[in-house]
Formats: sequence, C-alpha cells, structure tokens
Amino acid sequence: MTTNNLRTRRDKALILVAYDSVCRRSKLVSIRIENIGQDVAGAPIQIRLRRSKMENNLNNVETKFIFLKEINEADLQDIINLRQLKSNNYLTPISPCLDAQLIYFKEYKTRRAKNSEIYYKIIDKSKLSQISGLVRLTEISNPNKFSWESLIVADGAPPYVSLDAMITIYRIGFETLNKTICGPWTIPINAKNVYSLHSKVGMAEEISRDESFYNMIVTKEAFNRRFQFFKKIGYGLYNLNQS
Repeated sequence: MTTNNLRTRRDKALILVAYDSVCRRSKLVSIRIENIGQDVAGAPIQIRLRRSKMENNLNNVETKFIFLKEINEADLQDIINLRQLKSNNYLTPISPCLDAQLIYFKEYKTRRAKNSEIYYKIIDKSKLSQISGLVRLTEISNPNKFSWESLIVADGAPPYVSLDAMITIYRIGFETLNKTICGPWTIPINAKNVYSLHSKVGMAEEISRDESFYNMIVTKEAFNRRFQFFKKIGYGLYNLNQS
C-alpha cells in the first residue's frame, strides 16, 4: 500500500526537483524555504539554486595569454560593435539597438542565474584596455555535456586569442566541469577557414552536415589526446579568480 505521509511527499518533491533542475546532490540538499517562490497563484514555482564556489570562479578565468570575463551591462556597446564586424563573421546578425541588447542581456542574466551558460568577453593581456573577442560557454547545467557558441574576435587580434579561448573553453568543460562531450555545435558551410582551424587543432569531429552547417562534437578522449601538445606551448593554462 502506497503511503502519502510528509516524508513520502518530501522524497517525491526531491526527485522531481532533481530531475527538472539536473542539479547535484549538494545543491539539492542546500535548498531552503526562502529559496522557493511563486510570483502569483498558479504560476510556476521558482527555485533559486546556489552556485558553488567553483562555478562562481568561472566568471573570471585567467590564462597565459587572455582573460575570459563575464560580460556586464557596460559591455553592450562593445558587443554590438564586435558583432557588426564584416570580416570573418559568420554569426547570426544582431540588432544594433542598445535597448534590444539590454533586453537580451537581462534574458542572459536569467539563464546565468540558472547556471545554464556564461557569456565571456575575451581580453588579450597585451591589450588590456579593449575587448578582443566574445564567446559563450553553454549547456553547462547538463550533467554530461556542454557546448560553446558565438566565438568572434576583433579585427587584427593575434591568432592566439581565438586558439587560447577555444582550448580553455574545452578544458573548463572537460576538466573543471567534468563533462564527457562538447556539442553538437555548428560551423556554417561557408566558413571554410573556421572548419580548417578545427581540423588543424585535431579535437573536433564532424558527425554530419547539411546544405547550411557542419555539425561538430569534441569528446573528452579527443581532448585529452591532443591537449598535452597545446599545454606545452602555453594554451589552456588557466587560473580561476574570485574577483
């Protein structure tokens, strides 16, 4: 006979929250009544999950060549300027309107609060006064995989900026977050130079293609097989800072 006491209801609620949020056990048991809210009667219940110290430290990553720093509202005009670049830009066009980007930024902060992605500005250590690129670390709430999107670098940025950002994102996903696969993610068919770069790096694998995109993945095994080479020349060597 199935019981319906408070303990059974609690256990059922924990299982449902764990399934919907894909959070770890440590986060699940840290939920308190003050973390649970509902805007209006009948609306979906909202649960605010605490980020671990490690996850907070991912906001600011320092490597040998670059900083990856989470974007803030003051960066929006620089983001617009970078996304409007004409050369080597295969990203979906965005609105040049600052108000439109402010709406997107607020939506991003909601996703960030759910620990689903981090949007980074890339700063070249040799040019600290300017943003040299952008990249998004995505799907990080998935227990087994992650992805990355929207990599773009400024005109004239040294090649090591994009390469170090790529290797660092992979290492964060596979080593710090302990995922087993990156992707699938896409490369536009007309972005031959981007496809060539991934072929030379030797980590990404094409799993399919259509008339518009190559569909790519990186496995943890492929990353581990090639990372030692890039580590020797200084790529992907990062510290996680609290500032």
